Amino acid sequence: MDFFDGAKKGITLVYGESATGKTTFGLQSSLAIAKKGKVLFLDCDGSFSLDRLKKMDPDCRTYLDHFLVVNLKDLLELDSKLEQFEKMVDKFDLVVLDNIGLYYRLGLKENYVVTNSLIVRILRKLRHMSEEIPIIIISQVYEIDKGKKVLGGKMVQNFSDIVLELNKDPRKIKMLKPEEKEILFKIEDSGLVKI
Repeated sequence: MDFFDGAKKGITLVYGESATGKTTFGLQSSLAIAKKGKVLFLDCDGSFSLDRLKKMDPDCRTYLDHFLVVNLKDLLELDSKLEQFEKMVDKFDLVVLDNIGLYYRLGLKENYVVTNSLIVRILRKLRHMSEEIPIIIISQVYEIDKGKKVLGGKMVQNFSDIVLELNKDPRKIKMLKPEEKEILFKIEDSGLVKI
């Protein structure tokens, strides 16, 4: 589903509750780019699934070597890896970071100030990389009295060029930035499909 008219330089933030299609969006975008280019998939929660890719595109075996998947254990490791990848940004055509909210939430429990400082440093590195290639950041939400908020809040949204909120009842993508619009979708084996 080409909701935002193809891969563009800049950062796209995709967030929503669990089971709204966030990872599917990231994998589907990765598959589209990997057919012609290289994808760096930074996996914070074990969401990269070869079985899922095969369901989305049975021919993906022919271009699996276009994926570099890096499993991460915390924000410090993410920061360190981005330091390396920033220097090789020209080797990739897309970066997907799934799921930054997990380690952000865990880090806040340990040290709020250090975690926020580290997230800003990570977002600056991603912003720098996004001058050359598109970046997709996937995050979770938390609930407060006035509704759902993205983990990382305004900080992550301010670094993003495009902000997409995924909902499941009904299934819809709400673009919140740079303009407001929404579409309904369903999830099939091939990924998110506009209805």
